[in-house]
Amino acid sequence: MRSHSFLSAFALSSGLFSSAALGHAADKGPVVVWVTSTITTCPSPPPPVECSETESESVLPSSGSVKAITSSSLATSKGHSSASASTASSLPVSPSASISVSVSASVSASVSGSVSGSVSGSVSAPSSFSVSASASVSVSPISGSSSVSAVSSAPSNSASASASVGPISGSSSAASSAPSSAPSSASVSASASVSASGSGSVGPISGSSSVSSSAPVSSGSSASIGSASASHSVSSVSASASASSVSAGSSAVSASSVSASPSVGPISGSSSVGSTSSASASSSAASVSSVSSASASASVSASSASASASSVSASASASVASSSSVSASSSVVSSSSVVSSSSSVVVSASSASASPTSVCSQFYLENIEHQGVAPYETGDYQVFRNVKDFGAVGDGVTDDTSAIQRAIAASNEAATGGRCGTNTDCTSTTTQPALVYFPAGTYLVSKTISDYYFTQLVGNPNCVPVIKVSPNFVGSGTPTPATPYIVIDGDPSLRWTSTNIFWRQIRNFVIDMTDAPADVPLAGIHWPTGQATSLQSITFEMSTATNTNHQGVFSENGSGGFLNDLTFNGGLYGLNFGNQQYTMRGLEFNGCKTAIHQIWDWTWMYQGLSINNCEIGLDLSNGAPGNTQAEVVVVIDSSFTSVGTAIKVARVASGNTPTGTGQFLAENVQFTDCTVAVADANGNTLLAGSTITDLSLFIGAGYSGTTPTNRASPSRPATLLDASGSYYTRSKPTYADVTASEVISVRSVGALGNGEADDTAFLEEAFQRGAAENKLVFIDYGVYRVVNTITVPAGVRIVGESYPVILADSPVFNNVNAPVPVVQVGLPGEVGTAELSDFIVSTRGAQAGAILIQWNLSGTQGNPVNLWDVHTRIGGFTGSNLQIGECALQNGITVTSDTVNAACIAAFMSFYVPPGVEYVYLENNWFWVADHDADVSSVPQITVYAGRGILLEGSNLLLFGVAAEHHVLYQFHVHDASSVVMGLIQSETAYYQPNPDATIPFPTDSAYGDPTFASGQSGWGALYSGTTSDTVVYGAGHYNFFNNNNGGCEPSSCQQAIVLVQDEAKVTIYGLATTGVTYMVDYLGTLLAQDTAPQQAGGFVGILGMFTSA
Repeated sequence: MRSHSFLSAFALSSGLFSSAALGHAADKGPVVVWVTSTITTCPSPPPPVECSETESESVLPSSGSVKAITSSSLATSKGHSSASASTASSLPVSPSASISVSVSASVSASVSGSVSGSVSGSVSAPSSFSVSASASVSVSPISGSSSVSAVSSAPSNSASASASVGPISGSSSAASSAPSSAPSSASVSASASVSASGSGSVGPISGSSSVSSSAPVSSGSSASIGSASASHSVSSVSASASASSVSAGSSAVSASSVSASPSVGPISGSSSVGSTSSASASSSAASVSSVSSASASASVSASSASASASSVSASASASVASSSSVSASSSVVSSSSVVSSSSSVVVSASSASASPTSVCSQFYLENIEHQGVAPYETGDYQVFRNVKDFGAVGDGVTDDTSAIQRAIAASNEAATGGRCGTNTDCTSTTTQPALVYFPAGTYLVSKTISDYYFTQLVGNPNCVPVIKVSPNFVGSGTPTPATPYIVIDGDPSLRWTSTNIFWRQIRNFVIDMTDAPADVPLAGIHWPTGQATSLQSITFEMSTATNTNHQGVFSENGSGGFLNDLTFNGGLYGLNFGNQQYTMRGLEFNGCKTAIHQIWDWTWMYQGLSINNCEIGLDLSNGAPGNTQAEVVVVIDSSFTSVGTAIKVARVASGNTPTGTGQFLAENVQFTDCTVAVADANGNTLLAGSTITDLSLFIGAGYSGTTPTNRASPSRPATLLDASGSYYTRSKPTYADVTASEVISVRSVGALGNGEADDTAFLEEAFQRGAAENKLVFIDYGVYRVVNTITVPAGVRIVGESYPVILADSPVFNNVNAPVPVVQVGLPGEVGTAELSDFIVSTRGAQAGAILIQWNLSGTQGNPVNLWDVHTRIGGFTGSNLQIGECALQNGITVTSDTVNAACIAAFMSFYVPPGVEYVYLENNWFWVADHDADVSSVPQITVYAGRGILLEGSNLLLFGVAAEHHVLYQFHVHDASSVVMGLIQSETAYYQPNPDATIPFPTDSAYGDPTFASGQSGWGALYSGTTSDTVVYGAGHYNFFNNNNGGCEPSSCQQAIVLVQDEAKVTIYGLATTGVTYMVDYLGTLLAQDTAPQQAGGFVGILGMFTSA
């Protein structure tokens, strides 16, 4: 267990903890505000040195404002910002210091010719530092092909490379990148590739030759192409780029003004050489203790009718605003070898025959046979759509707006209303999936792209496509920051109910808005949405002008959801977001005016934020203090670097309305060179800026057992942490390196996916072959009926196309007294690897004994088995035989075990991890029992019964962004488990309860640790029981909106309590939000946290900042 001390405070009006406000557990003691802290400081040089950890504790008055806390009051001695790299060579920066650092690089090439490079940097403080880095590669005339690459492996450094090419027959390339390695590092990466091809000899080329450049963008850097031409022999062409504009608080650096000058021998006639190029880079200064250099590489394209170019080089320098120290070390590696020390770099070059074009086009999704079938549409319905097949060009010049929209909208010939889009009365669908694919290219758009229901927009991960906004882009209406123009609109004119928008994704794109007028409110993506949705691996390039009104992602409503691996460069807002609840991980913000503007929430988890060079980092103050919109927010494993005000919470010392809103937890959060680390809603400093490592902060009201407290002292399960002390995470793979020959299609094996044939044996064969042959198993879209358990073997990798369905339909699954898995991952006791993503498991009709997914396979520490974006859906869809025609509400009668509709008892359990299983990782999963018919435009309510949601009985389990809804007994049950971390989790009680109550139609089963229920009781949102230990929840939303299918019982009278902690279970819950309950928690029979009590009262939900078992 990894322990943290907290800076904790809940500065509220006096009387907040009065005994009358505490439900059944009253605290008669005085009100206090505890301030406890652990601050790590690193002393002055000479390094290496050891950092010290200082703890302090004090008691502040219960009323009035929380005093400003400075770094000196939190530590015994004042430390310096520090920089670290492979040599731990760091220097302090004083207000007048000027530091220069240089690193020499020697390079050898395995091709004929010579290669040379240099890296240099300089730093001045405190207001800014500038670092420039360049490397050049020259290759003598060669035949065939060659490539040179440089990659910075230091966690806080960068690398650039440029290639100069003599007369060539074949191709040559150079590339550089500087990947960020961890939240504790800062990096800027830029990549550029230069290739040349032509015909001729070694010497002046006869005929023609060309040099072209493409620059796949990483971490916000980009390169563009210039040109050079001559009508005769040219001895040298050089190009350089320099940063020309830097603004304080912004890390975005642009480079322009590239010139070329010829060096020409004696000639007759005339000559001309012209070259233009540009490069840009943005820093990702994410570390508390290190700052890295910023670099960019400019790529140059040249062509000549009859010429020989002996050298082309490019370099760029960047200037970034900050105040810190710098380390003087770099490690540069090639694709095949690494040699590094504190002062030298060795790069080797190896030959390669693949051109950038072939790398882009090798992605499996672009080349496999597309065989997906939509069985409930007519035969000509197209699941997979390549935008270029619909007329998109992707050259950055042609307007591709209409072609992209045609690809999204394409329906089948027999459809009268088209796909579920903007011009139909469709409110949702499960029958019209679409995967819209964008090959490499730059797609110019001049108006809004309307995204449709049940649609995935997917770019090529090898060469990420750019959606380029035209300078004359026009949206609809009059744009304001609250209603901006939209590039990709996920809910045009809010024509769908945002809380009912499911099963959609956008991933692998750059959305470039920099050519749009800076002052026009414009958002890259509009994303009001519900569960089973995601945005992943998208970079938003926005204007950095002082009057910028650009936004990355805008959402005003919904019930999400999951966002990960997004980068926001520039703009007024990176995120301008409101939703009931959300899980957001791995978001990077560079040079935004405000990184995150929280419009509203009930409960929220941010994980792995990296906010750099922004005026405001996380702004939760909307409407506060008089009409606070942010109920409770959790931030973990995050960093803020060079931010004016890092976090602006939603509370003030007194006068907060509603009284319980604005509760907040930060854990394992780092601050470097921030003016203010934490401010209240009015901007008053609560925690002054300094360099703070591993600071945790709690602002809220809670319980330790039955005792009210506002003091938190949590522990983290050590087995679930990475080397930096953050929780282990892993993003859903793109399988960018998988080619078509390395894919096994289940349809090619013989499965039909038509919803009628028995596909059991074919799925089994595909999964077994995938594991045995180390190939990716591709489930083409379809509905795959199975009549026996499907066993997924260890070692398999499975990915679905637009959420195909594995559908249980057999008497085997209909014995409630002998439950059977539909999909069984691994065998009991087995240890191995597995990667499953992007499909759905469902049932047809009565399947009372079906366990939809049973996970028997264990991973290992640091290498868990994985389930991303895999969902269960029970009822409410075409082909389920569990729709409005079969499972209409039973209003007007008292439902008993005799009168319950047995045809709609559809599953025993959605997801099960048995005892002994460990190291399982879940991300963005929705286990849903349908409350409505998703294929009827009026979305009528239905009643479908599934016994249990998620049962966890294993250990070392990680669940991020997981929801379970409308099961009978419970949605989440952690029983006899250990070392379980979840965040954010969300649930809803079954709408029909308590008619029937949780005792009908499933008998309790002690083999599965079922709780006992009183007559008339509804199911639990979350249940922690048995010997469960070391369990931590970061954000939980447990809701009940209905009583006997009737609304109006919210916010506090739909059921008595919704979270149960019993037996010896040890759990800590942060950021609990509930609605429809009288009490939020039942702890060992004592009802806690009355929903309407002042310290719990939110705008619509009850708020409990923390609960921990005594």
